[in-house]
Amino acid sequence: MNSPTSDSRNSRVVAIINGKGGVGKTSLTANVGGQLAKAGVRVLLVDLCSQGNLGLDLGYIGEKGADEGWATVTATLTGSDLITLSGGRPNLDVVPGGKHLSVITSQQNVAAVAATFADRLGALASGYDLALIDCSPVNETLQALALAAARYVMIPTKTDPASWDGLRRVGPMVKAARNNGNPQITYLGSVIFGHTGAATRVKRSTRARLDEVADTVPMFETSIRYSEAAAHDARLRGQLIHELALDSRRAQKSRLSWLGQKQSERAPIAEEALTNPSTLKPLADEYLRLSEEIVARIANHERYASEGARS
Repeated sequence: MNSPTSDSRNSRVVAIINGKGGVGKTSLTANVGGQLAKAGVRVLLVDLCSQGNLGLDLGYIGEKGADEGWATVTATLTGSDLITLSGGRPNLDVVPGGKHLSVITSQQNVAAVAATFADRLGALASGYDLALIDCSPVNETLQALALAAARYVMIPTKTDPASWDGLRRVGPMVKAARNNGNPQITYLGSVIFGHTGAATRVKRSTRARLDEVADTVPMFETSIRYSEAAAHDARLRGQLIHELALDSRRAQKSRLSWLGQKQSERAPIAEEALTNPSTLKPLADEYLRLSEEIVARIANHERYASEGARS
């Protein structure tokens, strides 16, 4: 991706949002960000959720600077700079979230604090190629902050009625953000997360629910499959799916090599039950394809905007 624009509201800030929890927001933020950073894209991840689960996915819980959102609270209420923490991978930085973000919800003038956050994030994000915001599923004030700062909205959804209900809640929030100082915010797309059924049927059902958002919301071609074992292992180890897949392949090769040795030559083998590589690799590939789709859509938006400005 090319260098971002110098606009204070960075054109490459993506809010990953749904009005329901458990639909993959944090997993998408971490794994898409990690895939892009691995490809050389300078990525900023912003945790705007009081649960702070992004730290579990990236493995920085307990690290110096993982302040559970206190620096974000200070920046939002005083206008000071947002502070980043290394995401533990090259090209990847994080603005940590956590329990202290609830302080922001006590503010009466939501529009004012949202404007301050948008300004502070815009200043910080100008040093990156892309910023992804992991949004709170239930805290409307934190959601307002994210949408005030974002250029694009990405909606993950599962295919159960509760997830679709959360999807429908996004439309009014985006409309409010447009009316409150962010008229350029637009939908990047919706992605089906954690599906187990036939892709065609699932996409058709989700498309019908997207039409109820009252805006044009395109769907991503790539969907992310369900694997409870992969999610468990990744979060337990603080690894991303493509990292876990590599470790799992290595462990499998080690076990096969051990079996091929003479019994007298076998050293004790470490028992480490990781998700099978046959499950992890396709999942990692889906995150990679989704990351490529996101980059392509942003590039198209920027090209059309540039052509429109010249005409």
